[in-house]
Amino acid sequence: MSSCKIIAVTSCKGGVGKSTLTANLGWALANRGHRVLLVDLDFGMRCLDLILGLEDRAVYDIQDVMEGGVSLSRAIVKTQQNERLYFCAAPFHSDVCLDVNRFSQMIRTESASLAFDYVLLDTPGDLGHPFALACAVCDMALIVASHGPTAIRAAECTGRAAAERGVSQLKLVINNFDISDKKGISSGRRAGIMDIIDRTYLPLLGVIPYDETFAKAQEQGMLVSSLPRTNIEAAFTNIAARLEGQSTVLFDHFKKIARKKLI
Repeated sequence: MSSCKIIAVTSCKGGVGKSTLTANLGWALANRGHRVLLVDLDFGMRCLDLILGLEDRAVYDIQDVMEGGVSLSRAIVKTQQNERLYFCAAPFHSDVCLDVNRFSQMIRTESASLAFDYVLLDTPGDLGHPFALACAVCDMALIVASHGPTAIRAAECTGRAAAERGVSQLKLVINNFDISDKKGISSGRRAGIMDIIDRTYLPLLGVIPYDETFAKAQEQGMLVSSLPRTNIEAAFTNIAARLEGQSTVLFDHFKKIARKKLI
């Protein structure tokens, strides 16, 4: 039996940072010695290659693997950020419909033959066909939310939809959490961490703080590894450690923050 862990990164709301999370969590896992494959399932949009700085390097995509007779080993591209981090592109067209059972079997079989430890599936901002593909094969779904009430509602809906599709391991990742707005959180003007957990009904895996420098770096195809050490790098490292089964404090290795005021 393969020891590869397949994880869907998902939310039915766009703009919450699923692709950013996928790319940087993949880097964090690779940085800890794992072979990691990132699969873009955002058919038509396919922005994960931009975040990784691989826009001109992906020749084949996951549709070519499923329908064009191309092996996954030919379709994947090694990233420049880490020699253990690989990428497979999404199709150009949004109306692609892949066979769910064949997709699941292919991912399981090929990830084992290529000795990947983790496969991260980046899904679009809806509950359509790519979401169904991801749910059919994943061992765990990371549901991404942010401060906003619509993002929180979407995370709750996505967790329920994933559970209905048979995904038993559901975890919450809070993205772009403004740890500087302690007054807004303590006054109730913005949702705190416990508020988001309570409203999504999901167990928390990690919190990624907002950082303007990091947001700009993403536009240039740069991952957190390209920046000076920050709380964001610590956040992705902590999440990677928890996926490995390690018990780490929520804000472990963060620069000093007022933790109680964020809850």
